[in-house]
Amino acid sequence: GQGFRPHSGADFAGRPFAPEESESSEIGVKFSLLDGALTGTAAVFAMVRTNVLTADPVNSGFSIAIGEAESRGFEFDLAGELPGDIDVWLSYAYVDAQVSTNALDVNFSGLIRAGDPLINVPEHSLSLMASRDFEFAGRELELGAGLHHVGARLGETATTFELPSYTTLRLFGDYEVTDAVALAFEINNVTDEEYYTNSFHRLWVAPGAPRNANVTLRYAF
Repeated sequence: GQGFRPHSGADFAGRPFAPEESESSEIGVKFSLLDGALTGTAAVFAMVRTNVLTADPVNSGFSIAIGEAESRGFEFDLAGELPGDIDVWLSYAYVDAQVSTNALDVNFSGLIRAGDPLINVPEHSLSLMASRDFEFAGRELELGAGLHHVGARLGETATTFELPSYTTLRLFGDYEVTDAVALAFEINNVTDEEYYTNSFHRLWVAPGAPRNANVTLRYAF
């Protein structure tokens, strides 16, 4: 696949930036297990981006579109029903994303060297969710739990500042009170994990949400 994304603005000479271009390739397989109860996909991929904006080394405060970055990795997804009537969904990704050429950071003019990782891109990320339906007082009750893991990742270009890895847990449920009324609950970040979702600089870091819960009442007519 090939693509492009226009840049806004212009260089020191007033010329519009060349659009960022990308070229990607992917190959994968689909499979099924347990007589089709579980289905999944697995794929390997690679992408190269060119004309990435970088700081102009000659004209301070301006940018030029000469940067290059690449990423490659592996993705795995699995969904279906396990023995015991447990519905499960699993997703894992490994991504090696890095700068391909030496460049200056657009924002702070630090030197980004070829091979440096891209900001806010973890090498490893994993999501897992499982749920099961029960019968309670003659009505359907669903209970489940989820796990989300994000690995360590670079938090500021041209430095070694990293955001730490984190894992959050989630509990949820849904109950049919009547044919028309349903009650649902959700508890996010059950362990009240302190974590950070992304950053722009070590002085600009976005924290993740603390433990929180909500209850929903639905009425159908």
